[in-house]
Amino acid sequence: MLRLYRILLHLYPSAYLNEFAEEMTSAFREAERDCLGLNLKVRAMFCIREISGVLSGALREQIRYPNRRLPMGRFDMRSFRFPRATIVLMLMILFGVVVAIERGRALSIQLAPGGTVPLAWWPAFTAALALVTGAGVTGYGILFLLGRAGTQRIASIQTDVSGDRES
Repeated sequence: MLRLYRILLHLYPSAYLNEFAEEMTSAFREAERDCLGLNLKVRAMFCIREISGVLSGALREQIRYPNRRLPMGRFDMRSFRFPRATIVLMLMILFGVVVAIERGRALSIQLAPGGTVPLAWWPAFTAALALVTGAGVTGYGILFLLGRAGTQRIASIQTDVSGDRES
């Protein structure tokens, strides 16, 4: 099993492998040693867990730090994560949209005997949609600029690496 593990480690990027291969191999040896006296089912689950862990870890590291083995550019999901509050607000908005669609459907049945809605509400709907879209774009632009300014301030911080402080 150790030979297979070492072979699968070569799926990691070379820089990552150079830095962590020894540590990963020793951790695997220790875990395998602990598993040796156990029954066949436990050892099989250990093998499956370790092989799937190596494969998923290698894929994750290839995507995070490509070394030209995979034909992908740099793509880091951490820059696209939403805060939890944003996800909650998005779900609330989705719920509001679903409720609005249902109320609109009920209203169209009440107002139009043939099931068609008169087109008199389209200009108001278009104006409201344009207003909400404009507010969203403006808010995103402000947040983008604030985040960029914060990033520039953090990048310009001078750190004292040597540990010597002059007072």
